[in-house]
Amino acid sequence: MEKEALRIAIIDDENTNIEKEKGFLTQFGSEKGYLFQIDSFTSGQAFLSNYKSLYDLVLLDVQMPGMNGIEVAKSLRGKDDKVAIIFVTNYVQFAPEGYQVQALDYILKPISYYDFVMKIKKALNAIHHEKELNQTEYISFQKKDGIVRIAFSEIRYIESVGHNVMFHTLDDEYMKYDSLKHIVADLPKERFLQINNSQVINMVYVTRIDKMNIYLGSDLFVISHPRKKDVMERLVSFFNLNS
Repeated sequence: MEKEALRIAIIDDENTNIEKEKGFLTQFGSEKGYLFQIDSFTSGQAFLSNYKSLYDLVLLDVQMPGMNGIEVAKSLRGKDDKVAIIFVTNYVQFAPEGYQVQALDYILKPISYYDFVMKIKKALNAIHHEKELNQTEYISFQKKDGIVRIAFSEIRYIESVGHNVMFHTLDDEYMKYDSLKHIVADLPKERFLQINNSQVINMVYVTRIDKMNIYLGSDLFVISHPRKKDVMERLVSFFNLNS
């Protein structure tokens, strides 16, 4: 079975709980063919500092010094309204507050593997459903040092570099061993446009068109002659729809 890559954050002020949850996730992933990239934090402040919408699931302890789990979740929802949240708590009475931040479920301590797996399965089903509804929001792939997930809205352009594909985003560059043809097949066509044999641009970032040249800010791209008619028609259509 091909492993699916999912990013999970664990926030708990006790390392014993973090290691227990990591162990359960590793065991479940091995049994069911999931690949989890797990980040852990011992406080809500550390988790929220420089937060980016990278995670599929957050396992959030409720009883923590400083910011408790409910407060962390409220702040998180101001930054990310899609990530799945499961509270881990000693007290079932926290459940009603969890629903105010659209928490998916809660796990009672002490955590048993059976209960943990049941809640993780529920989360995975919800995550898969959300991804099916928003399947053109991002692209993800596995690297040696972890999982890379890039929002389509962050990609400026993509180019073929030898046997690899380079993603140029607003903040960084990412290399993937793949063919441009394969990548193009998974891109939303209403946003991305292949202008020659080796480059694909995000039309959102086009700032100027001059004959056979397209500018994304100061970056210059040359349209190939065989693609000129299609490229110009697509650009005109895109700008008319978004003007």
